[in-house]
Amino acid sequence: MWVWKRRVKRNEPALLSSGRGVILTLDIPEEDILWSSFDEWHSILYRSPIVYDEAEWFEFEKKDFPKDEVEATWERLFDYDWLASRPADWKVDEKHEWWQGVTPRIR
Repeated sequence: MWVWKRRVKRNEPALLSSGRGVILTLDIPEEDILWSSFDEWHSILYRSPIVYDEAEWFEFEKKDFPKDEVEATWERLFDYDWLASRPADWKVDEKHEWWQGVTPRIR
């Protein structure tokens, strides 16, 4: 089950491209949620590296994006402090507006 740090709007276009959505209000212990950046999740979907800045991006580009090195950056998805330390143009959403989580169960 996917969860959000913020209160979402039902049928929000960015979250639900078709059909109707349902919002559940849940009380889940923090330790049962794995949080990640919604924006950076797309880097993985597009098989791109999660980089610190433009310079690191160009380094990957020079090497033609080696698969093993690209995949090694994906763990950064879960490191909020590292993501927040990047330059302004590369920084994650500090207000947690676009932080998604996943939980294995609802009790």
